[in-house]
Amino acid sequence: MALQSSGPISLANLAGEFGGSQPYSLGQFYRGGGRVPDASQNSAVAASGAISLGQFYNAVNRVAINITIASNQTNYVLNTAKAAGYVAGVSDVVVTINSGIYVSASSTGVYALDVDTSWAAGDTLQIVNNGFIIGMGGAGGRGGRGFNSDTPAGSAGSAGGPALRAQRAAAVQNNGTIGGGGGGGGGGRGNYWSSYDGKETSYRKD
Repeated sequence: MALQSSGPISLANLAGEFGGSQPYSLGQFYRGGGRVPDASQNSAVAASGAISLGQFYNAVNRVAINITIASNQTNYVLNTAKAAGYVAGVSDVVVTINSGIYVSASSTGVYALDVDTSWAAGDTLQIVNNGFIIGMGGAGGRGGRGFNSDTPAGSAGSAGGPALRAQRAAAVQNNGTIGGGGGGGGGGRGNYWSSYDGKETSYRKD
C-alpha cells in the first residue's frame, strides 16, 4: 500500500512500508538501495545525496512491470529475465499478448506459453491474451497397406500438444483463444483386390 499523498510523514511510516532497522534513518531509504524499489512510482525519492521525508509521498513498496508480446512467438517462457526492473517479491507483472499475435509450440512435447518457477513469493502475475495461445497439432496416423488378402487398418493419429502451463499462480484474462493442438487423424485402411485373365495376374493397392 502506498504512503500517503499529503500530511505528516515520519520515519516510522517509511519503515512500515519498506521495512528497516531501528534506529531508523533516512539513509536506509534511498531509492534502489535495497529497501525502496527503483520504480516509476518512487521516482521522487533520491537515489543518493540529499534526501528528505517529503520525497516519499505516494512512494510504494511495489514495482509495476508491463510486458507486451507484439510479434509471433514460439515456445515462450515467461520468466524474470523478461521483466525489466524486476525486484523479487514486490513485482506486479502484466503480460499482454496483442490482437492477432500467435504464441505457439514447435512440437507436442513443449508448451506454447510456459510460466516458469523463477518468480518469488509476493510477486503477482497476470496474462492478458488478446491473440492466440496454441499448442502443436498431433501427427496423422499411418495408412494401412494391402498385401495379398491382408488389409490391416491404419494406425491412430497422435495427440496434440498443450497450450499453457502455469508453474506458479497467475491470473489469466482471455479475450482471444487458448487451445491445445488437435489430435492427428487416423490412417485409412488398406485395400487389396486382384484379377486373373488367364495370362497374368494384376494387383491393385489403394
